[in-house]
Amino acid sequence: MQALFETEERRFADILAAVKECASLFGDKVVAAWIFGSVARGEDNATSDLDVALIADAPDIETIQNESIDFLTAKGEELSFSPSISTLSIADLKRLRQSDDPLWQAFLNEGLVVFGLRPESITM
Repeated sequence: MQALFETEERRFADILAAVKECASLFGDKVVAAWIFGSVARGEDNATSDLDVALIADAPDIETIQNESIDFLTAKGEELSFSPSISTLSIADLKRLRQSDDPLWQAFLNEGLVVFGLRPESITM
């Protein structure tokens, strides 16, 4: 049983490394990457996707979104996870905070920082 837990811990560490690598591909354009949703809450199961938020300080959000999907989909096939990626600008994040949007609450309450700052630090 211990070996099973150790294998899953290594896989999760590899998944976190893949998300961090993805964020790093864009240099200083991506200021944060978080995991949120069922995985972050510890409520995931075999069919759960991996919710990833990328926060970018760049005009090319669409490019970052598309390239992140390509990168993490390939990593997902290798590591057996299904990524669901949301790429937002800092302005988008500030709007979510101002309206107390449920997505903002998810980032704030359950977000696991993989890269960069926590949500409240970015929107100050």
